[in-house]
Amino acid sequence: MASVKEELILLYEYQTLEKQSKILEASLNNHMALKELGKLKREMSEEKSFIDSKRERFLFLDKELKKVEKKINEFTDEIRQFEERIYGGEVTTIKELNALKDKQELLQDRTKKSEESAIEMMEEIEILSKEIEKSQEIIDTIKKEYSEKRLKTCQELGKIKEELESIEVRKTKLENTISPELLNIYKRIKKNKPNPVAPVIENSTCGGCMTELSIMIADEVMRSEKIVYCEHCGRILVKQ
Repeated sequence: MASVKEELILLYEYQTLEKQSKILEASLNNHMALKELGKLKREMSEEKSFIDSKRERFLFLDKELKKVEKKINEFTDEIRQFEERIYGGEVTTIKELNALKDKQELLQDRTKKSEESAIEMMEEIEILSKEIEKSQEIIDTIKKEYSEKRLKTCQELGKIKEELESIEVRKTKLENTISPELLNIYKRIKKNKPNPVAPVIENSTCGGCMTELSIMIADEVMRSEKIVYCEHCGRILVKQ
C-alpha cells in the first residue's frame, strides 16, 4: 500500500495529466487550421456560386444568340426573295413595287437590329467566358491549397489525438493506483474549485488561493503523514 506522500505525488501527476489533456482538447477543437480550412471552403463555395450564375447566363445567351442568328438568316432569305421579285421583272406596277420595297426596308431594319443584338450577346458571352475561366482558376488554386492544408492539419490533429490517447492511458493507470478515497475527494473538490485542486505550497502559501498558511498547516504538509487541506479554500495541499 502506497504512503500518503507517494499517493499525493501520484495525485499531483494525475492533476498535471488532466491539465495537459484539457489543453490538448482545446487545441484539437480550436485548431487554427480548422478555421482556415473553413474559410477556404466558404471561398470555394462562393466562387462556385459565382461560376454557376455566370454559366447560367452564358447558356441563356448562347441559346438566344442561336435564335437571333436563325432570324437573321430568315430575314436575309426573305430580303433576297424580295430583290428577285423587284429586279426580276415580276412586278408590273409602281404601287406593287413600292410595297415590296417598303417590306424589304422593314426586313433590312429588323436584320440590322438583330445583328446589333447578336453582337452585344457575343460580346457579353466573351466577357462571361473570361470570367468563368478566371473563376475556375481561382477555384483550382483554392482546391490545391485546401487539399495541402487539410493533409497537414490531419497529420497535426492525428499527433494531438495520439498524445491524448497516451495521456488517457496514463490517467487510467493512475486512477487504478491512487486510492479511491483520495480520488473521490479530489473529484469532489474539483467540482467546486478551479484548478489546481491539489496545489503545491510555496513559501507557506497555498498555490490555489494564494493565501498564507498557518505554521501548523504548513508543517503538516511538509511532513506528508496525512492529507492536509488548505484552511482557507479547502484544496488538497502538496509538498513542493
